[in-house]
Amino acid sequence: MAFRFLDLPYELRQNVLCLALKQVGVLELQHPIWTGEDVYRPALFSVCRLLRREALQAFYEVNLFLWTIDMSAHHRSDPADYPSLRPNEGKDQRSGNLGTDDLAVLPAVPWMYPYLWLHLRHLNVDIYLPPKPTAEWYVEFPRAFQRLVEALDCGRRLDKLQMFFHACYARPIEHPSLAGEQLRALEVLTGFEVRGRVGVSTLSLSREAQKALEDLGKRMKSTSQGLEWQ
Repeated sequence: MAFRFLDLPYELRQNVLCLALKQVGVLELQHPIWTGEDVYRPALFSVCRLLRREALQAFYEVNLFLWTIDMSAHHRSDPADYPSLRPNEGKDQRSGNLGTDDLAVLPAVPWMYPYLWLHLRHLNVDIYLPPKPTAEWYVEFPRAFQRLVEALDCGRRLDKLQMFFHACYARPIEHPSLAGEQLRALEVLTGFEVRGRVGVSTLSLSREAQKALEDLGKRMKSTSQGLEWQ
């Protein structure tokens, strides 16, 4: 007797697809993707339209994605501009689960996938901090953070949000102070209300900066217990 995968219950199909589509490492949300787009072309996406839709949902729900905020990377796309992440747009996509009535061929890449906001579950955010912020930084970075928070609806659908703060070095090497106005520029991030866990990590920052970011992370609302600090 022939086995038909689509005859299985939907929940079981999703479990199988999540196991089959789990990728190693972190997948980039921004375009162009420096590591290439082949990761968005697994064979399961080409079986049939219905399976493609279900596989895409599993793909975005099970994998870990990366959003980078860096003023030196203006040539890369801002995910907040993607159609499904724009505030007050895509209301149909935001209101419920992916239906099967419209079996159009959905695009797989995140900058075109219409259900990105609905299905994204695990996100890393890389934030590059300059040692001496310019006047432009104080305007552009809070704006970028606000767009991040709004595009993710404060992260209410995320199972895990991990924030990585990196130092962008000048010569001689200087550490961001994260004092006064510079620290207040990061306050927008306290608007997150993640349903899962919030984590904060730093790389090559001063102890004072680490302490300031730890305090900031503790004020990000999370439905799970405690803050993950690395």
